[in-house]
Amino acid sequence: MPNFDKEYLHEQFLRGQLTTEEQSAFDKVLASDPAFAREVKAGELAVEGLKSFHLHQRIQELRKKGQAQQLPDQESPKEENKKVRLISIFRKPLALAASFALVVVASYFIYLSISSQSLYGRYNQHPSFSVTEMSSSQVYDLSRAEAAFKQGNYDITLSELSSYLSENPTDTLALLFQGICQLELDDYTQAREIFSQIKSGTSDFQSLGEWYLALSFVKEKDFDRARQELENISTNSEKYTQAQQLLNFLN
Repeated sequence: MPNFDKEYLHEQFLRGQLTTEEQSAFDKVLASDPAFAREVKAGELAVEGLKSFHLHQRIQELRKKGQAQQLPDQESPKEENKKVRLISIFRKPLALAASFALVVVASYFIYLSISSQSLYGRYNQHPSFSVTEMSSSQVYDLSRAEAAFKQGNYDITLSELSSYLSENPTDTLALLFQGICQLELDDYTQAREIFSQIKSGTSDFQSLGEWYLALSFVKEKDFDRARQELENISTNSEKYTQAQQLLNFLN
């Protein structure tokens, strides 16, 4: 059986397009990955909650319409008491349904947040941080920055690179990793300035500059801007295939 990517399987599941083989693989992932299973379940609850919420709204609209069209009549106190009890009984489940819907709608937005983070995590496969590929320097030792980056300590990496770049501002690879660290630390403004600079340049890392610029909008959940940037990635880019895959998901 092919080794399907779990995010791909989730995407196919949401679209209702799982093949028999993919469904089998999806079930195995759900059984082996509790965190992923919770994420999938949150999405299902969100969809069902939204359906309940819209149904509740429709019932309320019909009730208001019926009350507006109802003519006043002379009813006995006994009949009026029956109506009050019926309305009270009817309102209680509606109130509970409304409360449940609000909780699930909130869960839906949390689910969207989780999904966008998963989407960014799926595509932010950073290049290897290699000191030997950067300009040699007798003053700065970037081995600490390399080790910190591999461990996900982006603040330490950023500090080391900032000192190095103050003396080596034309080292585009170091500049790229500085932008990646700022992106991982959610400093979108500074990261985009760097990625835009690399994108508009002529270095070998130009395609990575435009790719990471698009990813910065994915991480910030600005999917309209992400689509714009992805659509501008040329067919000659090393990231073109991934850009098209990401575009298909966002569309």
